[in-house]
Amino acid sequence: MKRLKELRKEKNITQAYIANKLHFSQKLISDWENKVSEPSIDTLIALANFFDVSVDYLVGNSEFRHEIKIDVSEEKQNCLNEIINIDEKLIPPIKMYIDALKKTTAFV
Repeated sequence: MKRLKELRKEKNITQAYIANKLHFSQKLISDWENKVSEPSIDTLIALANFFDVSVDYLVGNSEFRHEIKIDVSEEKQNCLNEIINIDEKLIPPIKMYIDALKKTTAFV
């Protein structure tokens, strides 16, 4: 697990401390930090809650510690998700398309 050790050291706590608080063995914490084994999804959630970060941040899938929550319609949220996951090669032509749309009266 990518950020477990980093978060633990940031809080200046030991593997044994986490193990005691979350009812795991210290060896199991060590195994996760050293990529010997992977925790279950329930365990990931418990660890993310313990460190007050998102599961995505904990496993290295996001640079944001917390989920970004925007109060928008489902349609807009789906669109935002598509934008977030877009292939980098597509960004320049999409920007050109958006600029062209802005110039039309239909977009205003």
